[in-house]
Amino acid sequence: MFPTHHFWKQPRRLRFYRMVLLGLWMLAGLAAAAPVQAMIPYDTEYYEHNLKFWVYVQPIYIPHRYITGESEFGPGFTKPSDLYIAGDGRVFVADTGNNRIVVLDRQGEVVAVVGTGEGEGKLSAPEGVFVDTAGKIYVADTGNKRIAVFDAQGQFIREYVRPDSNLLPAADQYFFVPSKLVVDVRGVMYIVVKGSYQGVLRMDGNGEFTGFFGANKTPVTFLDRLKGSWMTKEQRAKEIAKRPLEVRNLALDGEGFIYTTTQAFSGQVKRLNASGTDTLKGKTFSNADMITDVAVDEDGMMYLLDAEKGKATIYTSEGQPLFTFGDRQMTALQFGVLSQPSSIAVGGDDELWIADSHLGVVEIFKKTEFGDNVMKAVKYDLIGDYEQSKPYWQAAIEQNDYLSIAYRGLGHSYYRENNNEQAIENYRISFDATGYSDAFWNIRLKWLQTNFVYLLGVLAVGLWGVVRGLRLLKRWIKRRQWSPRLAGYGSELKAAWYLLFHPYNGFYQLKDRRISFAVLALLALLAIGTRLLNVYGVGFVFNPMDRSWISLPWTLIGFVVPWFTWVIANYLVSTVKDGEGRFREVLQTSIYAMIPYVVWVPLLTLLSHFIVLEERILYDAGIRIVNIWVIIMFFVMTQVIHNFEFMETAKNAIISVITIVLIWIFVVIMGGLGYNLFDFFGQVIREVKLYG
Repeated sequence: MFPTHHFWKQPRRLRFYRMVLLGLWMLAGLAAAAPVQAMIPYDTEYYEHNLKFWVYVQPIYIPHRYITGESEFGPGFTKPSDLYIAGDGRVFVADTGNNRIVVLDRQGEVVAVVGTGEGEGKLSAPEGVFVDTAGKIYVADTGNKRIAVFDAQGQFIREYVRPDSNLLPAADQYFFVPSKLVVDVRGVMYIVVKGSYQGVLRMDGNGEFTGFFGANKTPVTFLDRLKGSWMTKEQRAKEIAKRPLEVRNLALDGEGFIYTTTQAFSGQVKRLNASGTDTLKGKTFSNADMITDVAVDEDGMMYLLDAEKGKATIYTSEGQPLFTFGDRQMTALQFGVLSQPSSIAVGGDDELWIADSHLGVVEIFKKTEFGDNVMKAVKYDLIGDYEQSKPYWQAAIEQNDYLSIAYRGLGHSYYRENNNEQAIENYRISFDATGYSDAFWNIRLKWLQTNFVYLLGVLAVGLWGVVRGLRLLKRWIKRRQWSPRLAGYGSELKAAWYLLFHPYNGFYQLKDRRISFAVLALLALLAIGTRLLNVYGVGFVFNPMDRSWISLPWTLIGFVVPWFTWVIANYLVSTVKDGEGRFREVLQTSIYAMIPYVVWVPLLTLLSHFIVLEERILYDAGIRIVNIWVIIMFFVMTQVIHNFEFMETAKNAIISVITIVLIWIFVVIMGGLGYNLFDFFGQVIREVKLYG
């Protein structure tokens, strides 16, 4: 039988403080228990994969109940640090502060304790627990520096201490202080040792050391590389050696993969196969900086617990973020708010168990109907069973019609049904460019198979009409008598077209020519309009987002400001370098230099509506060619207007770019100073009004 413990003591001050804090927290929980769905004390967000940011959504998990651990077997939890849910539904809690393992049933009732009896099995500050398929209980007995093993009835079987191996570092350099562990089907233990940078210690059932496993790489910064390139061997020897970050926790899934967690900015979670290879390939997990634990459900979904933010974040088996929820406050008087989360486990009945070492409780979060629909739909989507996922996505949309991930899932379902029209509509709503492209390919292919001959006819007639129309327009222009002003406008516009193919001659003709303000304004507006057309009118595949989200002012600033700054910088630098160009000439030729952009970008924008992602090279190559063309035009303009040699022009261009950067830095600094000055006078005026 399990040993029991009926007599317990705590220091009076600690007991009073804990009773008051826990009492307030329980009252808050009771007050929130009835209308729990109406007042959730934390936000829930889902990750919009195509737009790359988190979006608020209704809860997928809500606070359900909490467990204090107090029972006839002893006091409530004190610093619970690890959870493990066995196959039979029992929950094992490493109650570190009370030197025991607490066993709970599915309802959270304490049914037994392990490790409190006198003798070899007595535990000291255990921080990890694991139960194998046979029911054996493995405990990371941290205070005793060992692994303690108990049978299914809680009787002590044996212990594992530091392995006697020459492959381990010396005893005074490597201290065997286990904190977490898992055991695979072969009985091999994977043990997290405190302070160990070598990785997870692997030990077989006989207590033999079989090597380190899943070690992190030493982080190397740019500064480290820079120092290493010029420091001598003696200097490098005096440097403090950088060590890999230590593994903090680990978990085992149903397929035998080992998951390790590291508190880092990238590669926070690794999924290691039998050879120790990270199958997640060092993936960076967003919204997860201080990971304290990871749990994996039967579908391979990962649940990451962030100790700093008090959030649980759900990821797919491939590491794609789905949802995040939770909050953290040190006082944490609201039911559902965490204080110092230490462990997470996925239980049956759609429950999520989270231990809080500061509050000394285990909180249970239950999945909502909305969360159940979405999670089931995601599960079927990941295995490609879109027929099964469809009703769940439809149900989720009925509960939240702004959930773009649901429309993407429906898009997959309709695409599999060959209903490309419905698929493309749902892909557009969900901003899924890849799915949209695939469905559009089918629609386009079907249309071309039916209308290809007609399309050729329309193109031929259209081309003939354009050529014929241009000829007639040219004749009409020649026959008509134009006023000197309009004739001048026409000549200036014709110069722009000539410049497109003859840049050197064209700029020479413009050098001493005063272009009318009307034509300059027209060309500048055409360039700005072309930019807006490209930003707002490009095909969905190339900019999958709601165009109303695009900031018109910032779009204009991002286009006009660099352009105009170039004019100023080029003129200033060229003046210092004895350039011949006047400001008016630099300004008007800089406007004319945008002609390739004005002519070709609208055609590329139109093309973007008729091609798919696999053909994107046509659009991207066209845009790059236009950009290079424009750069060449600016280069030739500088050379001709200022009468520079080639190398002089190159130097001038480089210095002009540097000058542009300096101008922007100056503007930012002056803007900041101006804002501070304005704020200072504003505060002075407010104080005068208040105290005057």
